[in-house]
Amino acid sequence: MSATVNKERRSFLSKALINSSSKGTAVITGASSGIGAIYADQLASRGYDLILVARNRDRLSAVAKRISEDTGRSVEIIVADLGNRPDLAHVEEVLRTQASLFWSTMQA
Repeated sequence: MSATVNKERRSFLSKALINSSSKGTAVITGASSGIGAIYADQLASRGYDLILVARNRDRLSAVAKRISEDTGRSVEIIVADLGNRPDLAHVEEVLRTQASLFWSTMQA
């Protein structure tokens, strides 16, 4: 699929989803690149709001901004290294406050 067709498809989906309610919130770790970023894009296109977790703030912010603009979904970011206990505790605390989560874990 060409980049232009893919962008047009995402634009169409975002317009269709902007006025729809969220299917829930998906949490994706390793979301700043690779398969994690692809899952984030696909889940947002299907109507899920997102919480993206990764170590690299700049890449994570760029992915979040692109997905939010393309799909109209709510995208939150958590910058964390899940191998670091204080970072993991922070992520756990944030997720405790979320009502409805859909889990997808990617290795960075």
